[in-house]
Amino acid sequence: MKPLKKLEHQGFCMVRQPILSLDAFEDVKAKLDHLSRYPNDQVKFLLSDPIIGTSLQISAPGIAARLAIKAAKGTSRLEDVTSLLKYVTRMATRSTPFGVFSSVAFARISDQESTSIGDPHCKVRLDSGFLAGLHDHICRKLRLNETAVVRWNTTLATMGNQLRYYERKAVAHQYHFILISIEITPHLSHLLQNCEDNSSIGSLARSLKSFDNELTHEEALDFINELLDSDILELALGVPSIGSDTLEEYLIGVEHCEDPALDEQKNWLRKARERLNAKSEFTFSDTLDLIQNFAEDIRQLDTKSGNQDVLHIDSFRNWESVQLPRNLLPQLERTLRVLATVFPPPSDQALDRFARSFEKRYGESFVPLMHALDPELGIPFGFSAPVIPWTLGMQLRRKNGGAAAQTEQDEIIVKLITGQETEIDLAAMEIVPRQYDHSIALSVGLTIFSEGSSMADPGRYVAFLNYVSAPGANNLMARFAARDAVGTTFFKNSLQSERGADTPIIAEIVHTPYPRSANVLARPSSFEYVILLSGVAPRDAKVIPLSDLRIGVVAGRLVLVSASMKVQVIPRLTSAHNFNGQGNLAVYQFLCAIGKEEMPPFFQWPNSTSRARVLPRVRCGPIVVSPMRWRLEAEQTRKLTEYANIASFSEMRDLLIAYGIPRYTTWDKGDLRLEIDLQSDMSLCMLGHSIGREKVIFLHESIARLSPSWIKIDEKNFHSEIVLPLTLGGVESASKFRHTNYDVASWTLDDYSLERGDKTCWRYLKLYGGEEFLKNLCVESIFPIFNHYFATGKLKNWHFVRYADPDFHIRLRAQGSMRAVAELMNELAEQVLSPLLVSRQLAAVSSDVYLPEVRRYGGHSDLLYAEAVFTIDSIFASKVFALEKETGGDEVVWRSVLIATLQNIRLMLSTDMAESFVALERDKYANELDIDERAQQAISRKYRFVRSIVEDAIRNAPVAESPLTELLEARYAELKKLFATRVAMIQLSFSFVSGVTHMMSNRIFTSPSRYQEFLIFEFISRGMRSISARCN
Repeated sequence: MKPLKKLEHQGFCMVRQPILSLDAFEDVKAKLDHLSRYPNDQVKFLLSDPIIGTSLQISAPGIAARLAIKAAKGTSRLEDVTSLLKYVTRMATRSTPFGVFSSVAFARISDQESTSIGDPHCKVRLDSGFLAGLHDHICRKLRLNETAVVRWNTTLATMGNQLRYYERKAVAHQYHFILISIEITPHLSHLLQNCEDNSSIGSLARSLKSFDNELTHEEALDFINELLDSDILELALGVPSIGSDTLEEYLIGVEHCEDPALDEQKNWLRKARERLNAKSEFTFSDTLDLIQNFAEDIRQLDTKSGNQDVLHIDSFRNWESVQLPRNLLPQLERTLRVLATVFPPPSDQALDRFARSFEKRYGESFVPLMHALDPELGIPFGFSAPVIPWTLGMQLRRKNGGAAAQTEQDEIIVKLITGQETEIDLAAMEIVPRQYDHSIALSVGLTIFSEGSSMADPGRYVAFLNYVSAPGANNLMARFAARDAVGTTFFKNSLQSERGADTPIIAEIVHTPYPRSANVLARPSSFEYVILLSGVAPRDAKVIPLSDLRIGVVAGRLVLVSASMKVQVIPRLTSAHNFNGQGNLAVYQFLCAIGKEEMPPFFQWPNSTSRARVLPRVRCGPIVVSPMRWRLEAEQTRKLTEYANIASFSEMRDLLIAYGIPRYTTWDKGDLRLEIDLQSDMSLCMLGHSIGREKVIFLHESIARLSPSWIKIDEKNFHSEIVLPLTLGGVESASKFRHTNYDVASWTLDDYSLERGDKTCWRYLKLYGGEEFLKNLCVESIFPIFNHYFATGKLKNWHFVRYADPDFHIRLRAQGSMRAVAELMNELAEQVLSPLLVSRQLAAVSSDVYLPEVRRYGGHSDLLYAEAVFTIDSIFASKVFALEKETGGDEVVWRSVLIATLQNIRLMLSTDMAESFVALERDKYANELDIDERAQQAISRKYRFVRSIVEDAIRNAPVAESPLTELLEARYAELKKLFATRVAMIQLSFSFVSGVTHMMSNRIFTSPSRYQEFLIFEFISRGMRSISARCN
């Protein structure tokens, strides 16, 4: 296996830079403080500033006009000043592009000193929301023309005699997608079988008339129009989101429509193209003129588009090259590896649940994607909280705090916080290397500072890591690259470097979730394959229809393949669009989600620190990954608001300084980020008026002020962010499978052939794969072998445990002589595991020595009992699984856990301790869950259905004979026999009983088990109270 390659940049970067320098911002605040008693003069001053005033007129024309009128009348108020100051603050301290408040530049990475940056200029195009409104108006006219070209809805799926698809409804400039199911009539069936995409309305009508001679031509046209009304058919003309000149592409499509009714729209679009193409770069003054001209022309246009934003404007700078700090990449790679050690790779729980459900329903089959995603016939896909079948409707969520909710990485971070440190350096942390079998393309956002005032030594720097984004290195720069010739070249070269000769097909997802989203979804046309959901595909792209896609589970991971090409397809959204937003098309969310399977780690404070008064800055060498943070409680925020309302800014300043707040901090709320300057009265006033009735606020040290700026223009300091595309090379190894991080080579146990003595040992196996697959594998093949070895005396004990850290796996542990354990392991390898690894049905297997947890179960004496209980419960669970498979219901599962839990309580605790134990366990799990009033009501409704079962189990009432009853009686007899040997039945500790009961539940319940364990103890607690009340 070759060594892992280092982190490498792709030769270019994108720089995002606010339009106002930090030096100019300080002058603006000083002037505003000087005019603090004169709000009207303050507003006039801001609107008259050549940078601020012009930027506002371009990016927020409504606000600029309204405030200009108030200033002219002399009616400006303090609220108007703070409203304007928010915009000005963004113009200086936020690099995220918003209108022209922040500019974008593409530049080569060079070893030489950075070249000078040109003045900001504008690039202008039609707003996609406006164009979508105009397009809808054109479509209404085109539907009356028989020459208009149509295509089938891309989401059509035939299921028996039903046709299912998503219908798009436009409401208030938003699209809503509704799943529709209709019966396939003979006429519709004829069209589906005989008419392809890009047929004209007239040709479809003629085909329909030839099928049914009794139809008139007008009736056939009416039927086609009904299909268009219901979205089964749609016009092939669409607003493109891919390409450098979407207006030109759209106009080409409109020009092909030979309809005199469209002459007015065609002429307007031609004139718009002429104006927008007059210059490649517009000055801010030219842009204002352009806005005015379009505002006058739009009044003449016959369109129902209610969108007022006719133009979409971005600010750019010309910049040839950028010099990065000398040792930035090695430090950055070290930082990413440290973060990967502290935070395991995040997983998508919605996808994990979907994969388990898919495997349970379809097994190893590959099925049509639209069938699998159908909420009635397949598996509903969504991003909701986990739903467990027998607890359906009970919305149980993890609490945001509490020691019990801490995960492993929480504990690591908490250990780093000691005393009142203002900074933590992770540079010395031991890292766990993670290797990839293929190159990973990613991008990082960095704000770089020079440590001193001189740039003579490019090795001296501090950098703040704003974000890490993957897979793909171009998401955040795609829409800007589509507007810039240099950016387009860099973008295409970067995409080409991501594709290797042996990689599967990477297909771009083409979809417009709502009209204005095309502004964000714009990207250069550089994809060989696309998956078309809506809109139009680039003319030179090969379209993979949804009907061609098949989905399956391989080694526990979802895999998408093309049925026609017989190859794997990796969907990719090369855009920064929030695809999992509420209301987005389900298949769009799904495709984007499975294309994001390799999300990189990023620093975040654990929930257990949310109430900390101060959190330190966290860095890894020169790279800062988290700024200092202060939490202000309701009392402090109330005082800040009160002081601001009476203009008592000195008291505000004193309160914040006493709390340890530095001069510059930021307050974030959603997309709003405001830098607060303690030395500026107006900045404090803005904070007080902004926080309003917020009970708790968090302040962070300002990222823009960590050190002197790395990038200067004319000796002025500018805040900036460098978006840096990177590649992390993989290892060349044939024993790696692309859908998992684990080896899939044939598994051997050479270490067992060296020593086969009679010494007793513990050994464990880890089996990685899909949860449902592993469960079936264990029931059918593995548990019978373990049970046989135990029944014949070759094993002293054995048990299994479910884990997900973060990949789901089952651990099987066996205790016996080294000779017997070696024989067991080799039998498993030869008969079961190796064939599954070679066929890639099993993701991975590992084996090692198991060290029993002596302290956890009360020392060596009680550990012997715990191990025996684990064996009894593992045999019990294996038989419950088999019974569940036979009965096909999950009632067997929760009844078995309920009664087994009560058996543990009866055998291991005295009667007077039982209620206390149940209450403690119920409260322990409740502290980890956030149960709102709705969830409580759902729990109560469920309990009413199962109350008699629970109370009968508590009273140990006789029940009818059944296979489950036999299993439970056998378990109880084994446990009773075991504990009969315990000397004088010394009282077992609560921790022992809790531990073995939790492990029993963990074995039987489908993960996550804690939700279900809570309900077991909740129901037992309710049942005990109910029985006690009736007895009293």
